[in-house]
Amino acid sequence: TPLQTVIFVIALALVAVRIVDAVLDRVIRDNLEELGDSGSAAERDLYTNISAARRAAIVAAFLVGGALILLQTNAFQTLGFSLLASAGVIGLILAFAARSVLADIMASLQIALAKTARIGDALLYEGQWGYVEKINFTYLQLRTWDNRRLMVPVAEMVSRTFENWSKEDASLIKTVDLRLDHRADVDQLREAFQAFVEASDDVITKEEAMVQVVDQDRDGMLVRFYATAEDPTAGWYMHCRLREEM
Repeated sequence: TPLQTVIFVIALALVAVRIVDAVLDRVIRDNLEELGDSGSAAERDLYTNISAARRAAIVAAFLVGGALILLQTNAFQTLGFSLLASAGVIGLILAFAARSVLADIMASLQIALAKTARIGDALLYEGQWGYVEKINFTYLQLRTWDNRRLMVPVAEMVSRTFENWSKEDASLIKTVDLRLDHRADVDQLREAFQAFVEASDDVITKEEAMVQVVDQDRDGMLVRFYATAEDPTAGWYMHCRLREEM
C-alpha cells in the first residue's frame, strides 16, 4: 500500500543517514583539531564529500519515495487531467512557500561542492574563530575555541564574507604589537625575539620571522613582531607566549 511504501522508504533513508552520521560524528569529534593541520586537506575534502553525499541521498530518497507512491496509487490514471492541473497549481504554491528551504538546500550543496568551508576547516566568522563540525541543509555548525557551538545559516555562508584559515594552507603569520618609548632599544628586542624563535618548535620558517618598527608618533613607536605557526591552534599558543616573552 502507499503507506507501507512511505514507511519503507523513510526507514531505509533514516537507517542509512544515521549510520553515516554516527561514523562522521565519531571521527570528527575525536580528530577535529587534527583536521585543521596543514597535512589534513585530503581528509577534510573526504569528510565534506561524505557529508554532501549524505544530503544528496536524503533528497534522492525523498524523490524516489514520492515517485513510488505515485506509481503504486496509479495517480496519473485516476486523478484526471483537471486534478493534475490543479495539483500543478498547488505545487507552484508550495514551491513558492518553500523557496527559502530550497535556497538553503542549494546553498548547502554549493558550499560542499565549491569547498569554501570543509569539515575540519578553521573559520573566522564575525570575530568568532572555530572549526567546522557539520554542514547541514539549513545551517553550518562551528565549534569555537572555547567549546561553544555556533550555528550559522548556510545562506549566510554563501552571501557574506568569512575567513577560511585552512583553505589552501593552514599555516598563519601571527603578529604581536607593542607600543614603546622612543628610547627603547629595538636591537635588544630583536635579539630576544630571535632567541624566542630559535627555541620554539611551533615557529616554522624561522628565517622569515622579523621585527619591524611599523609606526611612530608623539606617544612612542609601534614595534611589530612576526612569526609563522603551522596551524591556527599552534599559532594561538605561540602568539600568547610571544607577547608574554616580549
